[in-house]
This record gives sequence, C-alpha cells and structure tokens, in this order.
Amino acid sequence: MAQIETKTTTYTLGADNVTYFEVSVTTFDNGRKETIENPVGPADILTELVCGRIKNTANSLATDARGISRAKGILNELSGDSAEIATITGGQSPLDKIQAEYQAELLASGWTIDEGSGFVPIVFSVSAQGQLRYNVNGTGNKNARIYGAVLRLNNYPASPTDTDFFLTENGKRYFSLPNKSVIIKKP
Repeated sequence: MAQIETKTTTYTLGADNVTYFEVSVTTFDNGRKETIENPVGPADILTELVCGRIKNTANSLATDARGISRAKGILNELSGDSAEIATITGGQSPLDKIQAEYQAELLASGWTIDEGSGFVPIVFSVSAQGQLRYNVNGTGNKNARIYGAVLRLNNYPASPTDTDFFLTENGKRYFSLPNKSVIIKKP
C-alpha cells in the first residue's frame, strides 16, 4: 500500500472570479499524485477558514510545546507510577510490560545513532535483572527505559544527563529535542 510522502494545500480563484477553491495535492511514495479541489466560497469565507486553521494549529503547537517542556518531569512521574503499581501488585510493573512489548525490536541488530558526525552503532541489551541497557559505539553499557513512543537513554551523552528520544510519525527513527540534533535509526 502506498504511503503519503507529501501533501500540499493551495488556494485558487475560480473561473467566476468570486469562488475560491482549496486545492490539495497528495504525492505518494510510489509516485502517484492525487489532486482534490473543493469550493470554499468568496474571499471573506476563505479568509475566515484560513484564520481559524492558523489559530487552531497555533493552539495545538502551544499545547504540544507545553507538554514537551514538561517531558522529563512527566516521564519521571510515569516511572514513579509504574514503581508504585509494581509495589502494590507484588511486582507487576507497567514499564516492564511495555519493555517486553518492544524488547524484540530493541534487541535486533543494526540500530545506529547520529550524534552529528555520522551514524555509529548503538546496541541494546537486557541485563540478567531485566534492565534495558544501551551501548554507543562500544563505550560501555548504560541504562535505558522505553515508554512506548519515547526512549530514554540514562547518562547520555554523559552523566548526569538523561536524554529522551521521540518516535517519528513514520516510526523509523527517534529524535532528541530541542533541535532534533541526535537521531537514533532503527535497523
């Protein structure tokens, strides 16, 4: 099945010189293009439509930014929640369950990380006690934690800094913030 590669939206004035059309062009990874034209209405309706879209997108970005600015704290809270559940249930850790779901993929060979000078190997392993570990280019094992679409590398790039990586929409890479400067690529 073809995946969407790009989607662009433009606006054109119709032949009647009154009605504007929204023109969406979707390009798929197999080269196929799909164009859809929808009538919007006169200039004032078009302006209101785009005004609303801009405000809604900005509100969504602000909400996302607030969440990301609190990411470390939120992940720490989630770790605490998992530890509490493990304690009161006699060892049933939600984070251990999540790790079990992702473990086979994480333990596969071929993971790489780009710290800005090209991709180098990153190897994931699990200790005898069940702790997820990582090793960048043979520099020694350090702890890691998987939260689903977020991967935390403890003491990365060095102690005492922990770095959180967020899964891209296509699910092929994890990126760090604030500027996506470090990328982990799946095999």
